[in-house]
Amino acid sequence: MTINLISSLSVKLSLYFNIYTYIYTYAFAFCNLHIIRLYLINVQ
Repeated sequence: MTINLISSLSVKLSLYFNIYTYIYTYAFAFCNLHIIRLYLINVQ
């Protein structure tokens, strides 16, 4: 019972961690694209 609970908890934690990493990476890439776009607009 305890081992089963711990394994299910670790699966949930890894799932949440993967989702959080995906969202963070997407937001970071989006911010970088926005900064590059502003830089290109300012240069021209």
